[in-house]
Amino acid sequence: MASSDKLIALDFDGVIADSIEETFFVAYTAFRQLHSRAFWDIDLTYEDFDTQKSVLAPLLKEFRRLRPFLRVGEDYMLFLKIIHNGWMVRTQQDFDEIKKHNTHEMPAYQSAFYSTRKRCQNSAPNDWLKLAPAFGIILEGARKLADIYPVIIATTRDELSTRQLIDTYEFNVEKIISKEYNRCKREQLTYAAETFRVPLQNILFVDDQVDSLLITADAGVKSFLATWGYNNDDQRSRASKNGVDLLSAHDFYLTLYALMVAE
Repeated sequence: MASSDKLIALDFDGVIADSIEETFFVAYTAFRQLHSRAFWDIDLTYEDFDTQKSVLAPLLKEFRRLRPFLRVGEDYMLFLKIIHNGWMVRTQQDFDEIKKHNTHEMPAYQSAFYSTRKRCQNSAPNDWLKLAPAFGIILEGARKLADIYPVIIATTRDELSTRQLIDTYEFNVEKIISKEYNRCKREQLTYAAETFRVPLQNILFVDDQVDSLLITADAGVKSFLATWGYNNDDQRSRASKNGVDLLSAHDFYLTLYALMVAE
């Protein structure tokens, strides 16, 4: 690896991993534990993603549509409550308003979600891993970048599941900064800058969450919105109007490579 005074930081879900099925499975399983009589009366198995596609397709489609509004892991379970009750969510404000009125459930959601994910990892790791494939063209480019330059992961996912998936992808990164350190991306990147002894202005950061990017851009980080990830037209427009560059999957590797080699 070449020495560099720059650093590439990548979000995980929605940038490297397409984790809709994994997060749906974990959230659904955890939600059923808390609301077994107030939810769809079926237990979900890994095989259902192959045998019950027609049943799951509309649920997964709506889950994916809601995904841009997520900020933390326990929000996944709130998505299911929204779907189950048929609540209208079109904007971040809509989602935040519903969350505000369900704050009493969020600690239980957080505990159930992460304990269920850990149980899935341990009980059937191969089946669990298959539910979160990498975005192929992004993984290919990220591997090539990591062979030359320091690349880290900055994510609000837990470190253990991130590490398992990264290892499965055969993707070598310098460091994973996860929710266990801090959920704020600005704090994560400040820590990365201190650890790798680079200024914040020399970090290239790719995320699919516009609110995180507005904060990191304000700190001087060169920030990119991953348009292949979990964001919508309104969020992409908001990003571009506020100085965050839109980055396509096709341009991912060449854009970051060109910036890393530039003086």
